[in-house]
Amino acid sequence: MKRFLLIAIVCTIFSGMAKTQGTSDTLLYQKAWKANRTGMLTLSTWGAVNMGSGFILSQQTQGEASYFHQMNGLWNTVNFGLGVFGLIKSQQMLKKPQMDAFSSGLKKIEKSYRINFYIDFAYIGTGVGLRVFNDRFNDPELARGYGSSIITQGIFLLGFDWIMSRCIQRKINKKTTTL
Repeated sequence: MKRFLLIAIVCTIFSGMAKTQGTSDTLLYQKAWKANRTGMLTLSTWGAVNMGSGFILSQQTQGEASYFHQMNGLWNTVNFGLGVFGLIKSQQMLKKPQMDAFSSGLKKIEKSYRINFYIDFAYIGTGVGLRVFNDRFNDPELARGYGSSIITQGIFLLGFDWIMSRCIQRKINKKTTTL
């Protein structure tokens, strides 16, 4: 939870710093892709830390705790992969700007964060379901451990997607007010 708060604070600071600068199309374009790059760096870091610690701690613990860490490791291989892909895409867009598709591209990115925000509730609900109905599984400790991990990851992603959606939405709003 402390990591999530730290990440949220860092993203908020970066988005606040971006507000104080100029609003030309080129600067807005760069700020939007830099904000996305910062988000992808955050997601990649979260993924790498949880992947590494998850696999290590799953071997050093037993029962529900081991399953919790195991699922964290597995789940974050996806987070890490998506973050790295997003970093590469952001770098490409910063090196070779595509100003003609600026507004439509931003809207697509913001929409994907918004859709993911709602999907995150399903992750949290699934995790709660695994915890609540753990006695219906062959291995209740596995259900509780995986459930707790999915809840944790869902909460992180809920905050992450909300922050990123708001960050990109601000760029879109600035773009439309400068036209």
